[in-house]
Amino acid sequence: MRIHCSVRKFIRERYFPFVTFSMRTSGFTGFVDALIDTGSPFTVLSPKDIMSSRLSLKTMQRGETVSLAGSRFFNYTLKDVTMFFKDENGNLLKIELPSMGALVPTKIDEKTLDEVKHIPTIVGNDFLEDQHFTLCFNPSERVAFLERP
Repeated sequence: MRIHCSVRKFIRERYFPFVTFSMRTSGFTGFVDALIDTGSPFTVLSPKDIMSSRLSLKTMQRGETVSLAGSRFFNYTLKDVTMFFKDENGNLLKIELPSMGALVPTKIDEKTLDEVKHIPTIVGNDFLEDQHFTLCFNPSERVAFLERP
């Protein structure tokens, strides 16, 4: 089974793989466009995606702190997350996760929110490993997909 990914320029005009899926958890339902980052140990919802939901950044300012792209965040835990992907044949794949992180800035003000709005949701190594996905990525051909046996 394969899930098609888009390939587009992101950091320093280099090509990166992104995957689009719908997600549902308490306070959030919507489509997410996520960077697939094999260098990230965890999967997290971006500040931008949080702000487009009914979730409140102020009430989510707790959890372990992490650094990303020069900013500090709380890695807030979202519980009972359901993700829906479409495979190459248009079939819906439902993945249920007991939890997933959400990047919440440690400082919430207009300047900080403007600085972190470019940070995407990230599908990390935890998701790829736990869900048995292989990322196939050829940036020179602009081809990427997730594959599962």
